[in-house]
Amino acid sequence: PKAVNPAGYQRLPWPTRDPRYMCDSLHRTPGWGKITTEGHWFKDEHGRVLLLRGVNLGGSSKLPKLPSDMVQQEDFYTKDVTFVGRPFSLQDADEHFSRLRAWGLTFVRWLVTWEAVEHDGPGKYDEEYLEYLRNVIRKAQPYGISLFI
Repeated sequence: PKAVNPAGYQRLPWPTRDPRYMCDSLHRTPGWGKITTEGHWFKDEHGRVLLLRGVNLGGSSKLPKLPSDMVQQEDFYTKDVTFVGRPFSLQDADEHFSRLRAWGLTFVRWLVTWEAVEHDGPGKYDEEYLEYLRNVIRKAQPYGISLFI
């Protein structure tokens, strides 16, 4: 079926270089700078409406990657688990981010459970997992994808 063009709607050549419509970050360097709100709109550092096109990642992030038998247990307070690699491994990050970018997405809501950060007990942080998160963020930047954690 042919797309309907509502009256008064001007179809722009896509992708556009018109700065009035570049607020979706498709033609900018990674990162939006400071994001603010005005009414029900997100705005970029230049006051332009920011359209967040993205996905939620993290269904499998709620459970540790190893050991796999932890799926049946409810108490994660143990040294013998890791959430590194949830929802995907660092080695697979480029494949996933390039696919998301090819679909026109520039924003990811990344699920982090507190058990992933502090599974060994209160005040005992999983530095390996936190480094994994930093590396995922670094991997997303060249694709122009921002993460909301």
